[in-house]
Amino acid sequence: MKYCGHLRQNTTKNQAIGMIISYADGKTSYCDALGGNDNFDPTKLKCTLTKGITQTVLTPAKNRGDYIVSGTLTPDAAGGYLSNFQKIGGGYYIWFDSAYSYTYIISSILNSRDCPYWESSNPELIGTYNPHNGATGVATISAGTESNGTNNINLLLGGLASFELTAANTDTLGDLIISLEDADSADPQILSEAFCFTVIPAAIYDSLYGNEAAALATEANVAAVGAQITNQLVECDQYIDRTNAAQWQVVICAKGNPAIEYARKDAFDENDAPVISAAQVIAKLQEPA
Repeated sequence: MKYCGHLRQNTTKNQAIGMIISYADGKTSYCDALGGNDNFDPTKLKCTLTKGITQTVLTPAKNRGDYIVSGTLTPDAAGGYLSNFQKIGGGYYIWFDSAYSYTYIISSILNSRDCPYWESSNPELIGTYNPHNGATGVATISAGTESNGTNNINLLLGGLASFELTAANTDTLGDLIISLEDADSADPQILSEAFCFTVIPAAIYDSLYGNEAAALATEANVAAVGAQITNQLVECDQYIDRTNAAQWQVVICAKGNPAIEYARKDAFDENDAPVISAAQVIAKLQEPA
């Protein structure tokens, strides 16, 4: 069994797993042995999901990809492409030429026009691509088939496979194990293998690996933070009489980690130590960092 790292709780993840080795000689990748993902039949494999000691047999389907390249193309760049812009089964890439044309390219060599390639007619990814440098046929890129919450599996180069875990699969904290074996022992396909992950709380995962949504947390929670500050100021007004409250000054801490504390002045001077209103605190927090 191979340990493969962390997963975020209650989150769909298209995860690379491997090695997936052909049973025939015990050393060739299953993708190479089949001649590519196009010849892969996921019903030949049995997939078991284990959470703790609870086991479920999954029925993975072969996804068409996040993007579809279609057309009568020579060389054959048509097929499904994953979110990393690599053709399922390998061999071709979709990449953005930021150095020359500011358009998308389909080619067998990443970041190179030194081979037959197709180029988009505008800076958009979705659309038509014209052939160049010996390529023939007009290529079209369209959005791929959505998974709709299913477990999709596709063979990749290098003995790897992409396996989609759904949010329902990752709902339980702790060990999560994906086991792959032959569906029919009389028709051996692969060497059996298991891949272990650890499902951790979303907040911990985001602190380790980052989360775009977290970067917006401060801005998104300004209203909530403001409400907390308001409540504290109201409480101050309620439990300390107005004259005495003037001895306290609101100190606004660093932006991005908004907090307030009340510091009592040793020398009381009502004019020098005014009470700052909640509105002023919130306005200060909303200023650009």
